[in-house]
Amino acid sequence: MSIENVSQMDNLKQWGKVSLSGEYLDAESKLVRKRYLKNSLGFWVLTPFRLANNEIVLVNRGWIPSANSSKSEISIPMSPTQQVLLEGYLQPMEKFKENPADLPSNQINDINVEKFKINIYPNFYVQVSKSSPAEKDIGIIYLPEVSNGPHLSYAIQWILFALLLPIGWYVLLKNEDKN
Repeated sequence: MSIENVSQMDNLKQWGKVSLSGEYLDAESKLVRKRYLKNSLGFWVLTPFRLANNEIVLVNRGWIPSANSSKSEISIPMSPTQQVLLEGYLQPMEKFKENPADLPSNQINDINVEKFKINIYPNFYVQVSKSSPAEKDIGIIYLPEVSNGPHLSYAIQWILFALLLPIGWYVLLKNEDKN
């Protein structure tokens, strides 16, 4: 769904696919700590995104690797300076966590609009899946793999166990009567 204004996002749910056109506000970018991509620790890059009507949405541009120290200041990769067309998925804001006092100024612990000094749409942020122009220094956060995995076999196993339980009780009670 192409988003022209933020009120359109109120009718959508988590993982709703959206497309946005506008520009990044690099001066307000932040890094979200302790985020993994393919078993590597790093940061998510959050940057406010201004739509054509001047409304602002928070965008998770992707992942960058962490430095050697959690207290070191890490530079945030610059976003494209021209008009950007991006596609992504809506995600709810995270619960507010207090940042440690010794945290660098551009790092935060959670995705929450209260950590920014500008007026940002408070219900969802957009997790980028595709951007034009594409970003070079930031890794795309892929959608989680959805599969039945081993869950179906475990479910069948427990159903069989539950069906055998009455038979076990019957055999147990029958043996008790003989004694």
